[in-house]
Amino acid sequence: MKTNFPTSFLACVLTLFSYACSAQSPAPVDKAAIMLKQFYTAYITVIAGDINTAKEEKIRKQYATAKLLKKIQDLTDKEELDYDLFLHAQDADTRVLPYLKIVKDPKKPDTYTVTYGDSFTKHDASIKVHVIKEGENYKIDNVLN
Repeated sequence: MKTNFPTSFLACVLTLFSYACSAQSPAPVDKAAIMLKQFYTAYITVIAGDINTAKEEKIRKQYATAKLLKKIQDLTDKEELDYDLFLHAQDADTRVLPYLKIVKDPKKPDTYTVTYGDSFTKHDASIKVHVIKEGENYKIDNVLN
């Protein structure tokens, strides 16, 4: 069967076009990373403001599992924790929010590194967290470091 040049050319162009379109399809939305960004933004904002333990507790309950909240309470009760486990600090500053980064760990499933600039020490704070899906929502299940 003999094909003519225009037909072959058109087939090549369509193949390349379909490949280019599929190669540029948007990356899947990482809902866990979005949740972490929302949590840390809200949490740092509340911690940096006036003391409001009710708001802090509400945010923690919304974004962390009951298991993690119990672990934090146990460590606090035993006086083994004298800093905020989510921040690895005793206070917070909203000036770090533009530098907040959430990066998925390529080797450990459902594990993320949260990094922000610590305005007190002038170094980056880096927190590894593990997330799980509860129902339709992701929650922080553990702080790994």
